[in-house]
Amino acid sequence: MTFDFQSSRQYLQGFEFQTLFLENLNWSRPTSKRVEPIVVEDVTYRRSMIAQLFSRKLEEQRY
Repeated sequence: MTFDFQSSRQYLQGFEFQTLFLENLNWSRPTSKRVEPIVVEDVTYRRSMIAQLFSRKLEEQRY
């Protein structure tokens, strides 16, 4: 697998993190769509997974 620096830079500059992880870094889509609250200095934010590292693609590449 080759790494595409140019498109990765564009995704980072455009805050397109999900595309970066799924397309350029070959991560998998998250298995959970759960949204979790997180509190930082008395402000509640909502977070959810955009990608996960475990991948059948990686397992297939091993063999």
